[in-house]
Amino acid sequence: MSVKFGCLLLLLMLVNMTSGFSRSWRNSRYSLSNRMSSAERQLRTANQRILSNTNIIRALRLSLLRLQIRTSQQVRSLQLQINDLEQTGPRPSNRTTPSPLIASTFPPVPVVEGTTTTAVPVSCPNCVEKVRVNQDINLGELALSPTAHNVRGRVILLTNRTLVIDGFFYDGQGPDAHFYYGRSGSTPSSSGSPLPDEKGSFDKLGEYLNKTIMITIPERINVDNIRWISVWCVAFDVDFGHVVVPSSLKVTPGPQIIGAFSQLAHQVRSGPVTVLNSKQIMIPGLFYDGLGPAAYFWVGNGTQPTNEGRIIPDETGSTGLLKAYTGQTIVLTLPGCLKVNQISHLSIWCEKFEVNFGHVVIPKDLNIPCYRSSPRSPKYSPGSRATPDTSPDTSPDTT
Repeated sequence: MSVKFGCLLLLLMLVNMTSGFSRSWRNSRYSLSNRMSSAERQLRTANQRILSNTNIIRALRLSLLRLQIRTSQQVRSLQLQINDLEQTGPRPSNRTTPSPLIASTFPPVPVVEGTTTTAVPVSCPNCVEKVRVNQDINLGELALSPTAHNVRGRVILLTNRTLVIDGFFYDGQGPDAHFYYGRSGSTPSSSGSPLPDEKGSFDKLGEYLNKTIMITIPERINVDNIRWISVWCVAFDVDFGHVVVPSSLKVTPGPQIIGAFSQLAHQVRSGPVTVLNSKQIMIPGLFYDGLGPAAYFWVGNGTQPTNEGRIIPDETGSTGLLKAYTGQTIVLTLPGCLKVNQISHLSIWCEKFEVNFGHVVIPKDLNIPCYRSSPRSPKYSPGSRATPDTSPDTSPDTT
C-alpha cells in the first residue's frame, strides 16, 4: 500500500509540474507574441517615416537642382549685360519695354549702342499652344517588366534642357549601355541616338545605386521631338529600361546657346553665341582686328561657309565693311524674310578672297521664340558692295 500511495503521490506531483510548465509556456508565448506584434508595428512606423523622409529628400534635391539651373541662367544673363555696359557705357534704352509676362519668361536682350532695329521675344499663335515648363514634369518610371540589370528610376523634365533621373539604379553589368533617345515610336530601337550622361560623356554607363543625376540635353536636340528615353545596350540592341515621352508634351521656346566662333584668322573669337529668336542672334565678347580687305557677316547653308552664302547687316543695320570689334556684345537681325531655321552657319567672311575668318554652326530645329520688329527700318550704307534685302517679311513666323 505504501508503495502504491507513493507512486500515486509522485504521479500527482508530475501532473502538477506539467500543468505549471504548460501555463508558463502559454504565458511566455503570449508575451512573446505581443512583443513581436509591437516590434512589427514599430517597424512599419519606422518604414513609413523613412519613406516620408526619402520623399522629402528627393523634393529638396530637385528644388536645389532647379535653383542651381535658374541661378546659372540669371548669372549668365547678368554677365552678358555687364560686359556690354563695360564696353559701351550706360545709355537709355531705344526699344519698347516688354510686358511683365515676356520679361519673366525670357532673359533681357542687351541693347547695343547704335542699333536702329529692335526686337523682343513675344508670344505668337505657334508659341501660345506650347506649355511652359515651370514645374516638374514626371515622364514616368524608367523600368521594364521584368527589369533588366536592375534598371529603375523616375524620369523628370526639369527645364527645357534638363532631365533628372531620381532614384536611379543600374548594376553596371551591361556590355555597352548608354542613355538613348528616339524621335519616333513608343518602343526603343537601334534607330535612336545617344544622350550624354550626367558628366557630359558618351562613355559606357557605370554602376548607379539610388543616385539622382541631371542630364543636360544637347542644344541640337528639340525636346518636343523626343518620344522615348532608354538605357540601351548598343552592342546587342537590348532595352534595359525606358520611359515613353507623351506626344502632347510641348516646351515653351526660349533663347538657345549654340557655341562660340571658331578662331581662324584676324583674331576672330567670341563668347557663347545665343540665338534669341527666329531672326536675331546675339554675339557676346566679339573680337575682330578689322584688317580684313572685304569682311562681312555672312550666312549660308552647310557646315562650312562658302561663296554661295550672303551678307547680312551688322548690329547697326549697315551692310558696309566690318569695323574692328574689341569684346563688344552685339545683336544681329536677319534681313527681310530670312529666318534662323533657313541658315546653317554664321561667319565673318572675306568676300574678296573667299576666306573664312571664323564661324559658328547653327543647329536645326532650335526651339526658339518668334520675332517682332519695331516700325523703324535698318540703316543702309550707300557705299556698301552688297544690296540690302528690303522685301517685307510676309511669311508666317514659325519656330
